[in-house]
Amino acid sequence: MKALKWIPLALAALVVCWLTGDFIYSRIVLHRYQAWERSIERDTDGVRIGCRDFCVGEGRTALLFVHGYSDSPAMFRLLAPRLAELGFRCRVMLRPGCARPLDLYAEATREKWRNAVKREIALLGEKHERVFVVSHSLGSAIAIDYLLEEREMIDGIVLLAPLIELSRGPLVVLQLVAKAEEVPQAIDRLRAGVNPTRLTALVPALLIELQCLPRLI
Repeated sequence: MKALKWIPLALAALVVCWLTGDFIYSRIVLHRYQAWERSIERDTDGVRIGCRDFCVGEGRTALLFVHGYSDSPAMFRLLAPRLAELGFRCRVMLRPGCARPLDLYAEATREKWRNAVKREIALLGEKHERVFVVSHSLGSAIAIDYLLEEREMIDGIVLLAPLIELSRGPLVVLQLVAKAEEVPQAIDRLRAGVNPTRLTALVPALLIELQCLPRLI
């Protein structure tokens, strides 16, 4: 019976140690973040240098690039110019809050991201015959979320490592571009407007029909 009396004290001590360890760890993380933040160069709007949105190229077909989680337009700094050389207008957007200090990133919401994609697509649609979205990771999830309701706004979408859960039911998968040598043919199809209502692959990615999007979620 005497041993049982120590159980509440032992549990209380365990909780105190847990909370103390958690507090110490949070201070370490904060210190490292502050040190990292001091090493970062930012412009007058708080955006990391080299991470601004940008446009490159001219053409009747526009490509909107949407980056992934905790990333920036910098991830497309090599791909976008290369596609621009092939005759595309490439617009690389910066999602709200990204490439900015954490307190500003914390203010970003799904709705803000969704509206930003909507605005970019609308602007490109005003000046170009066709608009395709090239999205990566979380950017793919955001683009799909928007296109489930507004799919007529674009002609196709490229999903690069999309942050989505595939349905456990049967999927209508039309094509898998898995080899680097197949990329030029995929680009030629995009430029020629072949199957413009489908998700067109520029790099290894699934090629599926837009009407099948609800079955991906």
